Formats: sequence, structure tokens, C-alpha cells
Amino acid sequence: MIFLYLVIAVISVIFYVQYNEVISLLLLIFVLMFPLISAVVNFILSRKISAELKIGTKSSSAGQNIPLTLTIKNESKLPASCAEVVLKIKVTSAKKPETIRINTPIFPDNRQTLTTSFSSEHFGIVSIALDKIVLYDILRLSRFRVCKSSIAYDEEPVVVLPEPIELNTALSDYSDSGLDSDIFSDTKAGDDPSEIFAIRDYADGDRMSRVHWKLTAKQDKLMVKDYSLPLCDGCLLLTDTYTDSSKAKSASLYDTVIETAVSLSTLMLNENMRHRIAFFNDSTAELCELPVYCDEDFFSSASSLLDSGVCSKSGAAAQVYAMRDEIGMRFGHVLLICTSISTGTLAALTASGLANKYTVLLCVDPDSPPPSIPETETEIVFVPVNGICPALAELVI
Repeated sequence: MIFLYLVIAVISVIFYVQYNEVISLLLLIFVLMFPLISAVVNFILSRKISAELKIGTKSSSAGQNIPLTLTIKNESKLPASCAEVVLKIKVTSAKKPETIRINTPIFPDNRQTLTTSFSSEHFGIVSIALDKIVLYDILRLSRFRVCKSSIAYDEEPVVVLPEPIELNTALSDYSDSGLDSDIFSDTKAGDDPSEIFAIRDYADGDRMSRVHWKLTAKQDKLMVKDYSLPLCDGCLLLTDTYTDSSKAKSASLYDTVIETAVSLSTLMLNENMRHRIAFFNDSTAELCELPVYCDEDFFSSASSLLDSGVCSKSGAAAQVYAMRDEIGMRFGHVLLICTSISTGTLAALTASGLANKYTVLLCVDPDSPPPSIPETETEIVFVPVNGICPALAELVI
């Protein structure tokens, strides 16, 4: 555009030289003064324009449109011929933010609303920022940014969750497996003598060791005690979000890890099976372990898992969990969901004493060569991209 302006300026000078009239002089003055006038106008507008960005939803699914509403207010009597609005969109599963640019004129003494939308192909926490608004003249000779203090946007991120896949995977009952718990069932009796579930009349087959002798003496009939059933966390979903960024489908592999964890958690929650989700958060360099006992726990754990993003080290979640100084809780079954597994990581996990059973759910790209698998007696199930349901059909959790 600067080249175009120079051409116009040269033509104006030649026109003035050839035709020494008032009109040619006025035209030359206007052409020469245009950059200064435009700069002054845009400078004034940069102090008089304000903008606000609002997000239409706080949760979404991959591929679903997320609506955005941008409101621009111009308090001056001057128009802006061209304004470029720059939005920065960052997904936790992506390395670089995406940029959306919107070009629009801004009318004088006006409040205008622009609507647009975007979608994320992959799961994660999406942060949307109104980065800047730049004002240009018609030839883009001058540019001024609207004051940062005049720009507002909703900083609450959008959670892009996977739609849980309906699985027919068989679940085991770990309530009678001897796992410790301080919480007991209020609907089902068990064998934990530390707490009494109920006292009832004696029935054939009841053991005499459970007879409540004091109450029997008062009631003049045999009364027996039913012990309580501990509500244990039967399974641990140990989720390793590491993916090899050099692979063509690294983002799809990450999505498969997340979708597998979310689908299994949904299945267990629907079957009233208490469980936990654990993962390593690179940004805090900490292992996160969250219980899932209700719908609120599920959403919170899934959001935290997505917020942690892609882990930079393979096997970090399993190694940190297995090598803790104290193993505070044991599980009936530990399922390691990952895209790669090493002999050392698997050995550390199985030697930790965390559970009675270990299973590796290895997420793979069916179009790439199969990954190297360590020699082990631990069950390893291949979970291909876009093939979670058939892969887990024969699995018993």
C-alpha cells in the first residue's frame, strides 16, 4: 500500500506541475497531508474505541462450533476505515496457539456486534483471548492499537470433552477383595467386623460367632450381627498423556488416550463402581490423583486431566506413582492407558504392590508400524485410533 501511495503522490506532483491550477494544488496538499490526517484520526480512535469478547458456552465436544460474540463500541464521531481484530486460541493438547483475524470497519458513534465461531478438532482446555485491535487507514499507511485497558474478554476457558463411548466391557466386583476403606455401604452387608451393618433374627446357616449375645438375652431369641461392606476404590485409571510429536497422528493418539479414560470412567460411574483417575501434570510437575464417585467428580477429574495437557515424558505417571515413598491405597485393578510402554516402567508398576491385577491399554495408530512391546506376563490390549469399543469388548476390568 505504501507503493500505491507513492505512485499517487508522484502523479499528484506531475499533475500540479503540468496544470498549475488551484484544483491541482488542493489535490497535492490533500495527498501529502493524507498520512498525517489518517494518523491523527487513528490515534484519536485508539483512545475512543472499546471492545468485549464473550464466549457462548463453557463446554463443548470436538468438532462442535463454539460461538463467540464481539462487541465494539466507538464513542467518537470519527469512523475507522479498517480494524483488524486478533483472537488467540490455545488448546492444552496443542503446542502452538491458533490465530483468528477479523477485519471490519468501525462506524462513528456506534455500538456494533460481530458473531463468529470456531471448533477444536481435539480434546483439551481451550483458552480464548482478545489479543489486540489494530486500526488502519484505507491505504494502511498508519496503524494504532486500541488501548489494552479498553479490551475485555471472558478468561474462563472452554472444556472440549469427548463424548463417552458406550462400552459393554465386563466389570468385576472388588468390594469383597479385602481392600481398605473408611466408607461403608448403606445398602449391602459385608464381612468387615469393624462396623455393624444391621442386627437381625437368626437364620439357618448363620455363624454362631456373629450372634449378638447381649441382645439375644434381652429379646429371648437369637439375634445376629451383619457386618459392613467397605466401599473400596476398585480400579485406578493411570492415564499417561505422553505422545510422540514426530508421529503424524500424535494428536489423534492423545485424543484416543483421553477418550479411553473418559469412556471407562463413565462405564464405572454408571455401574456405581468407585474408582480413581491419576495422571502427571507437566506444568506443576506433580502427580494428580482424583476420586470419581459421582457426576461432579467425573467432570472435575476429566477437566483436570485435559488441563494437564500433553506430558513431555513417556511413563511419567506410572513411574512417579509406583515409586512413591508410601503406597497409601491399593486397588483391585490398575489400568495403564498410554501410547508407549517400556520394560522399566512396566516392571516398576507391577512391582509396586498397587493392585492385584494390571492391564496396559496401549493406544496405537493402525496405519503405522506396531510399537515395541516389552516381554511381560501383564495383559496388553491394543486400542487403535477410532477403534476403542471393539478393542475393549473382551476386556474384563
